[in-house]
This record gives sequence, C-alpha cells and structure tokens, in this order.
Amino acid sequence: MTYDAMKNRYRLYLGYILFFVLLLAGAFQVAARQATQYNFRHIDSSDGLSANNVKCITQDKLGFMWFGTKNGLNRYDGSTMRIYDCYDEVKHRGNNNIGALYEDENSILWIGTDKGVYQYDPHTDRISFVDLVPDDGMMPDNWVQNIDGDGCGSVWVLLPDEGVYLYKDGAIKHFVFADSSKFKKVYPTDICVSEDGNVWVAISGDGIYRYKAETGAFVKARTKDDAVLVDRDFGPICESSRGTVLVSTVNGYIYEYDPITEELKKLPFSGSGKVYLRDILCFDDELWIGTQTGLYVYDLVSGHQEFIKENPLDQFSLSDNTVYYIYRDHDGGAWIGTIFGGVSYMPRRKFSFINYGLKDGLSGRLILGLCSDRQNRIWIGTETAGVNVLDPATGRISMPSFFSHPDKIVISMTSYDGAIYSSLSRHGLYRINPENNSVSKVFPLGNEIDNNVYSYVIDSEGNEWVGLSFALYRRRRGEKTFEHLTETGYDWIYCMHEASDGNMWIGTMGNGIWRYNPANGSFKVYTYDQNSSNPNGLRSNSINSIMEDSDGRLWFSTDRGGISMYDKDKDAFVSYGIAEGLPDDVVYGAIEDRGKNLWFGTNRGLVRFTPSNSNVRVFSRSDGLPFDQFNYKSAIYTPSGTVYMGGINGLVSFKPDDYKELNSSLPIYFTGLNVLNQEVRPGEDSVIKDNILFADNLKLNHDQSTFALSIASPEFRHLGKLSLSYRLLPVNSEWIEMKDNEISFANLAIGKYTLEIRAEGEYNTATRRLDIVILPPWWKSAWAYGIYILLIVVIATLWFLWYRNRKEKQLRTHEQALIDAKDKELYRSKVGFFTEIAHEIRTPLSLIDLPLEAMEDLKIDDPQFRKYLSVTRKNTHRLLELTGQLLDFEKIDSSRLTLKKENVDITALLNDIADRFDTPLRLAGKTLVCEIDPKPLVVMTDREALTKIVSNLLNNARKYGQSIVRLSLTQNGDEYVIKVSSDGQKIKPEDRDRIFRVFYQTDSAAEVKNGVGIGLPLSRSLATLLGGSLTLEDNPDEPYNIFTVTLPVIEPVDNEPAPDPEIGAYMLAAESNQAKPRPDVFNLLLVEDNENILNFLTEQLSNSFVVTTARNGVEALEKLKANQPDLILTDIMMPEMDGLELCNAVKSDMNLSHIPLVFITAKNDLESKIQGLQYGAEAYVEKPFSIKYLRNLINSILDNRRREREAFAKNPFYTSENAQVGEADREFMEKVRALIEEHISDENFSVDSLCDELNMSRSALLRRIKSLFGLSPIEVIRTIKLKKAAELIQDGRYRIGDVCYMVGIATPSYFSKLFFKQFGMTPKDFEKQCRSKGKDGDEQ
Repeated sequence: MTYDAMKNRYRLYLGYILFFVLLLAGAFQVAARQATQYNFRHIDSSDGLSANNVKCITQDKLGFMWFGTKNGLNRYDGSTMRIYDCYDEVKHRGNNNIGALYEDENSILWIGTDKGVYQYDPHTDRISFVDLVPDDGMMPDNWVQNIDGDGCGSVWVLLPDEGVYLYKDGAIKHFVFADSSKFKKVYPTDICVSEDGNVWVAISGDGIYRYKAETGAFVKARTKDDAVLVDRDFGPICESSRGTVLVSTVNGYIYEYDPITEELKKLPFSGSGKVYLRDILCFDDELWIGTQTGLYVYDLVSGHQEFIKENPLDQFSLSDNTVYYIYRDHDGGAWIGTIFGGVSYMPRRKFSFINYGLKDGLSGRLILGLCSDRQNRIWIGTETAGVNVLDPATGRISMPSFFSHPDKIVISMTSYDGAIYSSLSRHGLYRINPENNSVSKVFPLGNEIDNNVYSYVIDSEGNEWVGLSFALYRRRRGEKTFEHLTETGYDWIYCMHEASDGNMWIGTMGNGIWRYNPANGSFKVYTYDQNSSNPNGLRSNSINSIMEDSDGRLWFSTDRGGISMYDKDKDAFVSYGIAEGLPDDVVYGAIEDRGKNLWFGTNRGLVRFTPSNSNVRVFSRSDGLPFDQFNYKSAIYTPSGTVYMGGINGLVSFKPDDYKELNSSLPIYFTGLNVLNQEVRPGEDSVIKDNILFADNLKLNHDQSTFALSIASPEFRHLGKLSLSYRLLPVNSEWIEMKDNEISFANLAIGKYTLEIRAEGEYNTATRRLDIVILPPWWKSAWAYGIYILLIVVIATLWFLWYRNRKEKQLRTHEQALIDAKDKELYRSKVGFFTEIAHEIRTPLSLIDLPLEAMEDLKIDDPQFRKYLSVTRKNTHRLLELTGQLLDFEKIDSSRLTLKKENVDITALLNDIADRFDTPLRLAGKTLVCEIDPKPLVVMTDREALTKIVSNLLNNARKYGQSIVRLSLTQNGDEYVIKVSSDGQKIKPEDRDRIFRVFYQTDSAAEVKNGVGIGLPLSRSLATLLGGSLTLEDNPDEPYNIFTVTLPVIEPVDNEPAPDPEIGAYMLAAESNQAKPRPDVFNLLLVEDNENILNFLTEQLSNSFVVTTARNGVEALEKLKANQPDLILTDIMMPEMDGLELCNAVKSDMNLSHIPLVFITAKNDLESKIQGLQYGAEAYVEKPFSIKYLRNLINSILDNRRREREAFAKNPFYTSENAQVGEADREFMEKVRALIEEHISDENFSVDSLCDELNMSRSALLRRIKSLFGLSPIEVIRTIKLKKAAELIQDGRYRIGDVCYMVGIATPSYFSKLFFKQFGMTPKDFEKQCRSKGKDGDEQ
C-alpha cells in the first residue's frame, strides 16, 4: 500500500474523528492546563534540514541524530546538518522518501523508503540497496513503515502492503498475515521488539501477533478469557517500562496488554475516539502520544494527562501540532517529528522551567513584586496591570476582585504574618488580608506629598519602616504616626532588610547603603567612589535588593555593579560582576536554596552562584529559560522548594533541588575531509580507506597539504553551551577557538603533526587527537635518500679523482698564470704610461701647431722657411696621430670607443688608401699590387676604423716586406675579405699569436727599430668592434705573410647620418654671408689655466673680439659678476673649479644662464662630450684644434643669437619657443610673455609692474631681457603686445579698432604707427595679407 493509498483509507477515520470533535468540543479540552515545563528546541529547514516533513528519527552509536524526511536522509550533530542522497551508486537505484530508520549491532543504518530497504555503512560512507529475495520470491520493494531489531543479528522490516521481513545471517524470511482476499483490510501497521527480544506486530483488523522463535512463526496474542483481539484497527505499538505492551488505534484508543497475565485493559485516555493517533512511545512511566492535533503526555501511574500543542506566542512550544514520530535518544531526550514543523527536541531533565504569561491568564507581562501567603499562593505585582494571584496547585492565575484600583501600577509587594502589603504608584501602601479578603491603607501620611512606597519592613521589635523616593519613615510599635528620619536626607530608599544581628540595612538608588544600629541609634553610609584612595569594595551606589544567607552573610544586588557581599570582619564588601564570570553587572533580587547556592536574575539570564567556590552557572534561552531579562523585587523562595522570579515577559518557576550537573563525556568526531576544496570519501583509491569518523591518523601526500577538517560533538544537551578549540602540535601550543565547525590548513610543511580538538561543555571537557603525516614527494622518501647517498659516494669518488687531476693541472698552470699576470701588469703599466704621456703631449702639440698655423697665414714667401714650416707641421701631425692611436687603444681597452658607422664604398676607400701608400712603398723599393674588383661595394661601417686597420697593415708591410706588397678585396656572401700580404721574412709559428699582443715585437721588428708594438693589437681590436676578425694565415707552403681582415656586409641605409655637430653646425665657408665681417664687436671671457694657450688664444681672438681672461672657474665667476660677456670659452681640466663646475654654476644662475658657453679641452672621449652638453654648453672643441674653426664657431653661435633676436622682434609669429636657448632661459622668456599677455589690455602695465611680478630689480631685469631679447624691457612689452595684436587680426573675428584696445594701446592711430614700425606694414595691409593667404589655402 502506498502512502497516498493509506491517506485515502484514513480519510474515513478522519471524518469520523472530526464528527466527534465537533460533537464533543467541550470534552476535547484536557482538564489540566498546557504544561509549559515542556520546552522544545526547533530544528527545521533553516538549520539545513532537507524537508520539514520528518517521518522517522534514530540516534546512532556515535551520538549523531538521523532524520528521515520526504526529501532525503539527514544527519545532525547539534550544529550542522549533512544531507545524504539515498542512492546506490553501484546498482543505480535510490529513493529519498525515507519512512523508517534503524541501526543494528554492527553500526549499519537500515533505511526504509518508498521503494525498498537500503543500508548505510558508516565506514565506507556509502549507501547500498538490499536486494535479498526470500524463498517466495517476493522481494521487499514497496514503502516501508517501520524497521526494528533485537540487537543480536535479527532485523525486522514492516511493509504494510507486503508483510514483515526478517533479515538474519545474510538471509531473508517473509511473513504474511492475511491472504490476498483481505488485501487492504488486514495488514501490519507497526512492529515493536521488546527488551527481552519479543517481537510484537500490530495488525489492522486482526489484533496483535508475537513471534515465537522456537517455531519461527507469529502467533496471535489472546486475552485471559481466551478471546482473540480482532476487529480493531490497531496502529502504533510500543513496550511500557513495566513490561507490558501498549497498542493503539488510529482513532485514539489505547490498550495495555500484559503478556504474562494475558490481561487487556483500555487506558482512560481523554482523546479516545476523538483524535487521529499517529505514534506512541513510553518515557519511563509516561506515555507520549502523537496525534494530528498535538502531543499528549499520559502518566501511566497517576493517570494525569498533559496536552502540548503549538503556541505561536511561545517560542519553546511544539513546532507543529501534527506529530508524526516520537523518538527517545540515549540520554532520554525526546525528539518529535512533525509534518510541517521539522523536529522538536526536549532534553529529558528533571530540572525545568515553567513559564506563566499572558497565555496563562496573567494580566500583564511586566512583573514588579512577588510574595506568598499562608496558603502558598503567589501574589504577583505588575507594572501596568495591577495584582494577580497564582495558585500553584491548579496553575490558575486570577485577579482578586476585592482589591481593585484604577491605578494599576504596582511598585512593591511584601508579606508579613500572612498579610500582603502592596504599594501602588502615588497611592501609598495597602494591607491585604487573604483570609477575609479585607483591604486597609497603611500609608500615606497626610503631610507627605511622596506616596510611592518602594520598601516596607516590620522589624523584630514590631517597628514599621517605610522607604520613599526621597525620604525614610519609621513608626514605632504601638504608635499611630510615622516619624521622618532625616539622617538619610533625600535619598531614594529602594530596599531594606533587618539583619540577624538587629542592624537595619537600607539600600538606596544612587547614594549607596545605610546601616542603622538600633543599640545606639547611629547611621553609617557606605558609598562607591571610583576616585577614592581607600575603596570599600562596592562597585555601584544603586542598590535594588538585600538578602541574608543561612550563614549570616549579607548580599546586595546592584545596578551596574554586580552583587556585593558584606564582610563583617573587614567592614567592607566583596563584589562579583562580569569580571568574575557573571553575564551582566545588573543583578536583581537573590534567593538562597537548600544547597546554599544563590539564584538571581540579570539582564542576560539566570545565575546560579555558589559562594563557597565562586562557581557561576548561567541559564539562558538555550536552557529552556523563557526570557533572559528579569526585574526588580521579583524573586521568592517558597516552602515547597520552588523559586518564582518575575521578568519582562511574565513569571518563571523552577525547583533548584532538581538541578543536577551533567557529567557525561563529550564525544568528538571528525565528520568531513576536504583536500584542495574537494570532498574526500573513503575508498581504495582515496587517501582514507575508512570513514574519517573513525580515523586516529591521517596521511596526505605533499601536494595534498592544503586541506580542511569538519568537527562535530553530538551532545545535544549542551546545545548553545558547547565551545570547540584546537591546536596543531608542534606548530602552536596555544588553543585556538573555532568560529565554526571547520579547521583549514594551507600548505602544511612536510612532517608529522598532532591535531588536538577540545570540546568544553558546561561541566566537562573532552579532547580528541588526530595524528597527521604530510608525506614527502618520492624524491624525498627514505629509499630516495638511500639512492642519494649511493650517488653521493660515487660522485664524491669521481670528484676526488677530478679534483686531484685539477689540482695537478693547477700546479702545472700556476707558473704560467704568474707569467701571464706579470705580462698583464706590464701591459697595463705600459698602456697607462703611454696614455698619460699622450694626454700630456697633446697640449704642447697644440701650442706647436697653433703658432705654425698662424705662421702659414702670414704669407711669408721665403721657400726655405715654408719648407721647414711644412716639415714641422707634418711631424706635428704624425705625433698627433700616434697619440691618437694610443688614446684609441686605451678607449678600446676600457670599452669607451664608439663607432660612427656610415655608408662607405669599400672599393673606393681601399683605392684611396693604396694611392696614399703607393709613393712611400716605391721610395722604399717595394711594389704595391692591388687586386680590387672595380665594382663598388657599399656597406655600413666606420670609415676611420677601417682606414686605421688597412693603414696599419700596409705600414707593417712597408716596414718588414722585401719587394712585393699585395692588397686584395673579395666578397663571400654576407662577408667581405681584405688581405694584405708581403714577401718579407716569414713570421715564426710561435709568434703568430704574440704579434697581436700589445707592445710585442718580433726579432725582425726589433732590428727595424721603428715601432712600439701597438699597431696590430689596435687593428685586431678595431676589427672585432666592427663585428669581424683579423688573423695571420697559417700556411707553411705560402711564402708570403698574409693578414686577413674578415668583416660583415651590412646593407647601407638610404639617408646618410647627420654631420658632426662640432663641424657641420659651426664650420663656415669662406664665401658664406655669415663669414663676412660684421660691425658688431662681441665680448669673450676666456678661461684657461695653461698660460701659453691662454696668451696665444688671447692674441689670436683679440683681432675679432674683446677678450677678458681668467685662469680658473672661481676667477671667472668673479669677473662675471662685474661684467657679462657675450660668450664664455673655457677649458675643462682646471684647478679650484673645473670647466664643468663653472658651466653648472653659470647655467644655474638666472642672471648668467643666457650666456653661451664653449668647451676647449684635451679630453676627447664621448662621455666627456655628452656630459659637457648636458651641463648646457653650446659646443665642445677638442685639442688640438684649428684657430680658424674656433673663430668661425664663435661667430656662428653669436650670429645665430643675433638673428633669433631680430626674428623675435620683426616676425609677428616668431615665439620664444623657437629660440635656440637653454631650458632656464626659455622658461624665463615664457614667463615674461605670459605675464605681459596676462595684463595685455592694461595700458598702465609698465616695466615697474613687470619687475614686481618677477621679483627682480630694474637693472637686473634690463640686463637679463637685453641679453635674451636684444631689446629693452619697454620694447619687449610693446613687442609682445603687437604680436598679440597680429594674432588677433589674423584670427579675423575682431576689427582693427577693437584690437588696439584689447592689447592696451590708447588710440588706433598710435597703434597703427607702432605696428608699422615693428612689422613694416600697417595693420590694414597685414589684415589683407592674412585674408589673401586664407583664400589661397581654400583654393588649394
């Protein structure tokens, strides 16, 4: 029978039930009120439950709860829910409508579904379908109603449509209770296996059956009079605690059957015939009955019944009225499965809370004042709804009709000698006699305007004490009037208590504690002062309650100061608050139980405090407490041992003596393993062979060192009170609190670890260990290390042999290394020496060459003189070439030589070189044979470097050749080869490499005595720089010495490189207009430390310039302060301040930066040139130099400056940005232009205005502007205004008459005159010219 078919069957019963419900609506109510001590916690879909329809529940041996729903199987550990898909991955079969659960003795979970039976194995963490087939061939594959077992290997499975199946020892047996003619009429509905192993089956329409193990068959149970139980629609069945069997019907009748006496009796259940009964289960002497309308608790001993149902106003009520399943866990806790509300759980504790609220008849939920009368009734004062009376015997709450007052605000309640004293806001104190229901007024006083009585005490002498909001009164026994005690001033008297020693303690709100000594009539006050140097232990001055415990200690409840105990010996207080473990520093009235524990409420729960050991136990909502916030004056302890406390949501009662600490152990399990964010399940190919639940150790590979573990402690009595922490040894020894139930580790290093988990409940602590090993990769394993050791031994042996040979070789080569080191040192010394000599020679050579050049210009006709002069100059040039070679070689050696590649016709170049050497070779008696292909060979190369290479080779051939010298050129693909050969004495084989060493000379070279041994090394270095090579061919049969130069063919570029700026930009042709003399006379400042050069240059340049001299940079700066020249000509290497420093100083000075500067120096390396230009120099001239070149260079620089000034003045659109000046000068010029344009329309903007804007003196501004613009400041202002006017006219949007005013010129006529004078045309003509150009542009 399917679930839907069963529903159709039960519809008839439901209609029958509903009929009786309507007919007997009054009788439906249970006599006793709803018991609020049954407080449930709810578990539903919000907690992860797969569906709120819970059909079955069980708890496994590990403590996990399992819930079967219509939408899957769920495992719950108290904090997290894991959902299982009931599916056999091997047999590809499954069903998630779970109707029955049972765990056998082997921890296998049996699962009943709509499509047969499944098993869950916790070790493999997998579900499998049970496909055993009985002898009759009828395999259970329909919906399963229940599964039970005896714990000894027998598992019973009940299917209403198919019968009962017994699984035992790997076999299956099928039991049928009716033939096919009674299908859907007689069928099994429930099964129960008792503790003694008896198996009971309830049969709808056919009674109950018991299994006889000796016969292997079921027999019907009979009554004492031998009557068979038939014709009853039996449903749920269970065993009672006294060994009887309880069986029920779906319409609410419950029977108790005694198997021994065979007696059958019907229980007097109030819902008999009125409810739709779904499940029953015994909890000791209580029978829990689940119905369609709620849960009943029936006491089998007393017959007392409680009805529990859903209450939307009570969060701890039953979650849903339709109860489907009832389960009792290992600790006796009750789990209620409902149709729509998930699971309701209630721990089975004797200690519980009973809540009285609006639902129970309480007139107001804010309680302020409690006391009891002689009948043990509880008198309840509310803040807004007057006085209520609770009868604990009946649970009824009522309002006394004889005490009604229009003002319902109660501010205190107390009782003396059976009388109740109640204070109403602003209406004084009333005395209520519960015996005769009489009411009388005790207070107020006629002359007292404050009638709010917050405290009332009758002391042991019969004196009455009354505390008001700002006064204290006392009426002595036998007197009629109250006297005002002024000692307390205007303090708010909130509570009073007479101690056992006779002292009266008075608590105030805000002013501390007063103690009155009746023996001497004295008052003493105790206050809290946080700035006091001698504190008394109080933490607050607001006292709301005073009580004395059985040991005579006084306890003071405070606002924001915890609870304080008075120490009589020290006359001080000991306080307990949040720092000592309390949940809050606001403490309300305290009471003492029989075990000398204090119970008091706070704003954050109920506290049980043990003074002997300061132990604190906090109760909250998770413990079933209906509310966490209590209220003032609302705590009493009744003679029955019951505590009543009031709060903001009604009244709560409990019995402290019933409280027992839970000392059971806390289970801790690892419930999940994720490696690299992938869940790991047990299996042959998995890192875990068994479920992680049972693991004590975990081994992971090195690439699995990022993993996470899920933790669970399924101890449900500690819900909300359990905390988990962990530590990983030896990484950290401190415990780390877990925020959730998962621990993650990232990139854990290879090694062994111990993970410890600690669970801390209310009273006990448990730990769990897991040994973790992160395995090394195979190359770090033990066997790998063995191989490594073997390899190390082999390698060490080979290394030793190699090392010995190496040492021997080192010893053999050590002498050679010393020789090479000496040669290298000698080589460096020679290079250094000759380089220094070359630097020193170049300056004297310049002094020789410059006068010789000047003498040539004298045009002396004496032939002898001119011959000597020519010879002298040639030898001077020869010396310069030698020093140049030395400096080139030094540059190559220090990697500072930069090639200047250009398009070169190699054929033409070699022919030119051959022509130069032809005459010297013929004079030496040698013949030059050229084998050069006339076809041009144009490549990109350095002309000078290639010339030096070939010239050196031909020069060597001229020196050492005998009669014939050959020069050849061939091209082989992407290379061209130049060969120079001579027929002189063959170079010895041992000298073939040595001749390319610096300063090395062969014996034949020594005989010639005409060389220093640098030509060939320089040539080879240059060939290498060009990307080629220079070698001496090794051919014993060849009579010639053949030097071969092999160079790459680099394709020429279309455009030639720019000419050298030192020559192209400043070298003036004789016929150039720029070379013509000018009327201008320029001033030069010549800075040179060499006296001879200084005098010579002064003499040569004085013909064209006015020359001022200085011998170093410091002296030059002093002269610049006195007079500014048109150009500075300076050496670089000078004492005190060199040329570079001078250049930097000049270019950094705003008043000097406009002066052009030219370097003349013997430093001819590229770095020095770049550095000089970076400092701001206009040109860089190497020594020796041509005086004509220098003179023309200076004239060119100064002429360019003059032309730029003229262009700026005469060209309307020539701006300062076009000027060839330094960056500082350009910035100054732009700043001047911007300031003038900013005030362009201001006709009063003058030179003084410009001085103020630039923060310069008038004279300084004049010098600076004159040097840059060639104009006076007023001329510059006028020029820039006129340029702006030209720009506006060109724009075409403004009339000429408007433009003159826009640029700050007073009248159009004056504007026209100035414009014509500046640009050579009138504004009107300029406008026509601009329009004409615009038309031409449009036509094009």
